[in-house]
Amino acid sequence: MLKCAREGKHAAACALRVLAAALAPARPRDADDPARRFFEAGGLKVIFPALAGRGAARGAIVGDATKKSRKKKRKRRLKDEQRDLDEHVVSVVASLCLYAAPDAPDLAHKRLVHKFLENGEEKVRELARRYATHAGDVRAAERADDGGDDEGARLARAARVLRAGLHALRLTTCALAFCAVYSPAARKTLVGLLADVPAGVSFFFLFP
Repeated sequence: MLKCAREGKHAAACALRVLAAALAPARPRDADDPARRFFEAGGLKVIFPALAGRGAARGAIVGDATKKSRKKKRKRRLKDEQRDLDEHVVSVVASLCLYAAPDAPDLAHKRLVHKFLENGEEKVRELARRYATHAGDVRAAERADDGGDDEGARLARAARVLRAGLHALRLTTCALAFCAVYSPAARKTLVGLLADVPAGVSFFFLFP
C-alpha cells in the first residue's frame, strides 16, 4: 500500500483508504502491530507530504480534474473525493499519534514529533488550518434550525453534523493534542494559531 501511495498514481487514493482502515482499530502493541510496520516501512515519508497536500494526496484526484472541468456536477464530485482523501490522510496520522507514545519501540515517538516540527512546523500549521475549517463547518451544521427537538430532529441534526465533517474534526483534534502534549514549540504555535477560532462545537459531538 505504501508503494502504491508513494507512486502517486491512480491507486494512491485507494492505497490511502486501505492504510487508514488498517491502522484505525486499536490493538495491543506487539511485533505485528500495523502502526509499527508502517514506521518500519518508511511510511512517514509518504504520509506527511500527503498531509501537506503533496504526493499521494493529489495523485488520483487532480490528475483527472482537467477533463470537462466546467461541469458543476463533476467539480462537486472531485471536491467530495478530495475531501474523503484528505480525511483518510488525517486518519492515518491520528492513528500514528495514538500509537507513538513515549514508550513506543523503534524511536517512533521521537520520529513522529520530529516530523511535525520539520519545515517550520508546516504540518502543525496545516492541521490547525483544517481544525478551524472543520470546526466552522460542524458548528454551522449543529446550529442550523432543524424545526424541533424530538428524536427525529436530533437524529437529523446528528447526521447533518457528521456530513459537515465531524469525524475529520475528531481525527484532527487527536493529532493536534499529540503535538500540544509532546512539543512545547508546537504548543506555542497552536495557541497562537487557534486563538481566533471561536468555540461552540458541542462537547457531546466531539467526545460522545
